[in-house]
Amino acid sequence: MTSDTSTKQPDPRLVIALNEARVREIRAAELYRMLAEREKDPKRKKLFTRLADVEAGHAEQFGERITALGGSLESRPASTGLMDRFAANFLGAEVMLRRMEA
Repeated sequence: MTSDTSTKQPDPRLVIALNEARVREIRAAELYRMLAEREKDPKRKKLFTRLADVEAGHAEQFGERITALGGSLESRPASTGLMDRFAANFLGAEVMLRRMEA
């Protein structure tokens, strides 16, 4: 006995959780790119850029999983906020990284 998953609706809780994870990954990628743009040390700049790429890849994977389940991608942007820009500009990368860990 086989089940036809093409007519089965995805569990909305799973789609919501995956969308939330996707938004977090997009935001993390944006924050790492912001840090890379402001970083003067070439090694750290490269590291932040690499981390941003990895986080963006995670977001893409979550998006593919959502789509594969038949869900729709959340359209709300995951833009960085005023506090994030302030922390990156005036408090430095270390403070920004601590905010990201919280």
